[in-house]
Amino acid sequence: MVAQHPLDTYDLDPTIRAEYSVLEVWARDVMAPIRDKCCCPTFIVAGTGPVLTVMGAVFTNRFIVQRLTSLTWLGEAATFEDSHVYELSRALRRSVDQLENYHRTLQVPELSPRLPHPRYFPYSTRFMDPQGPVVEFKYVRALTDAPESEVVVLAETVCISGVSYKHDLVVRFVDRYCGAAHQLLASHGLAPALHYFGLLDGQKAADDADDGLRHALYVGPLRMVVMDYVKGTEASGLATDPLTDDVVDQPKRALDILHNDGYVFGDMRPSNALLLDAGRVHLIDFSWAGKQGDARYP
Repeated sequence: MVAQHPLDTYDLDPTIRAEYSVLEVWARDVMAPIRDKCCCPTFIVAGTGPVLTVMGAVFTNRFIVQRLTSLTWLGEAATFEDSHVYELSRALRRSVDQLENYHRTLQVPELSPRLPHPRYFPYSTRFMDPQGPVVEFKYVRALTDAPESEVVVLAETVCISGVSYKHDLVVRFVDRYCGAAHQLLASHGLAPALHYFGLLDGQKAADDADDGLRHALYVGPLRMVVMDYVKGTEASGLATDPLTDDVVDQPKRALDILHNDGYVFGDMRPSNALLLDAGRVHLIDFSWAGKQGDARYP
């Protein structure tokens, strides 16, 4: 897609000019039928001189652009130093083929009068429970809106192995998480029940023994975390009234359980402790938890 945005963008970075160009195309009235069906996934190839980058864009209630590659130098210092160009072009070609097939087979989504359009939510809508059944769910609303934070969404189960069933869930998308620490505290009633932690296809659970998951600085494909939704108040939002001894002791007990099993929580602060109506406390974020000596907080 190539178009000149009404704003004078010639003095901007070439990648920003490319972003404006794509935004202008998708904002046209003629593109409305596609915008009404999906989030308009788009590849943006931008660069200047011998430097090129590939970005991905989607259109929800805002135009979101993320860099998929770093700035790639296309020059060659030697005759046979062209593998990086071939690798990039092959990856882009495969991705473009998949994107073209996506648009060719685009269907009108099933809409609900009480829920936002599906384009506002991720595409992952099922997972395989460790006990075996396949759980299908639908998204209800975002639980966070900060651009710099992880994606956290309230969801509701639709069916389990084809049988209708409703249950509230929290779905998170993370690039680091310690499922073993979460599961350990959940078994003691000190964290929400964990139903799935694994790849986005909902079929392959993550293995905490993998090097990438054993170290908190893992960087790789996003993973999906599905847990029970529990109603409560973050400790950071509690009134100044003194807490009962039992409420105060529960986070201490949670940390003792983790420490006795060789885990560190890594990010113990009021916003990561949830006080439930029944007077129970849950720890809710295990992104920086991990084995002692392995996990690292930046």
